[in-house]
Amino acid sequence: MTEAERVAAALCSMWRGRTAALRGTVHDDDGVLSCLTGLDAAPFNPSVIERPPADPASSLADAERHYRAVELPYGIDLDPDLFPDVRDAAAAGGLRVVVARPGMVADPQTVRAPIVPEGLTIERADERLDDVASVATEGFGGEFAINRGFVAEGVWRDPRARVYLASLDGTAVATAETSLQEGVLGVFGVATIPGARRRGVGAAITAHAIRDRVDDADLAFLQSSEMGRGVYERLGFRAVSAWEVWSRS
Repeated sequence: MTEAERVAAALCSMWRGRTAALRGTVHDDDGVLSCLTGLDAAPFNPSVIERPPADPASSLADAERHYRAVELPYGIDLDPDLFPDVRDAAAAGGLRVVVARPGMVADPQTVRAPIVPEGLTIERADERLDDVASVATEGFGGEFAINRGFVAEGVWRDPRARVYLASLDGTAVATAETSLQEGVLGVFGVATIPGARRRGVGAAITAHAIRDRVDDADLAFLQSSEMGRGVYERLGFRAVSAWEVWSRS
């Protein structure tokens, strides 16, 4: 498998595990997975592609029905280079790209150690779920209760997942999550509160999260915003794909 294919497979595996941990339901429409976690927030209920469907248009239509049934907007997250037929079907079906971001990978063994800001400490967040949810809410937006539910119920029921919290002089300022799937370490939810940005906090917690599991993975991946791309490149990440979210909303 190519690196991009391994990333796509790991992402599907991660969402299958997270949906199960949240006691949700995964619908499989010929390779198009609808991961309905039960949380009332579209980003926490993604549709992803596990394998190329024989009839992409039909599979997308079937998947969208699951979202209509729970009154959520439909959106599918895909690598257009791996699944061009699904991309074409999404466009023909009236969906549009609402988010595009690079898929980036690195060898965990060679991820560079950034300069850690003075006063910054990073630890596993097992006992500080409220702080994790507060940072995520301030960094990403959304509702505190939903963000906390995603972490509290999802991570601690899934042994492949870990969450980290960074504190600056005792104040929680950043969080990150990893999920390990068949030697591929996904890095998700890297959030820094606005008042602590551009100080190296995001780079520090990302590198720490990867180094914490360096012996278990041979490939690390993440999807970056344009704002964060330079940060990850300096850590040793490089782009291998261009992930798109297609939605009718």
